[in-house]
Amino acid sequence: MYAYMEMEMNVSQFMNNGLQADVIKSNGVFGCKFYDKQGAVIATEYYEGHSETHAENTAEEYVFGIKTIGIQ
Repeated sequence: MYAYMEMEMNVSQFMNNGLQADVIKSNGVFGCKFYDKQGAVIATEYYEGHSETHAENTAEEYVFGIKTIGIQ
């Protein structure tokens, strides 16, 4: 038997003022991958039980400075 494993899929991308957040989907769960101004991944979050819209809102909040992660 082979185990089925879904790959992480990019759904959409948000960018503003050098910040970037990708909305991703893995194993049916939406989440966000956050990047700093140098383009390095600084965090990945998954929102089990939440919609794609929730993940997109979170990504948008990050690039507009409403949601902060670490030191910008």
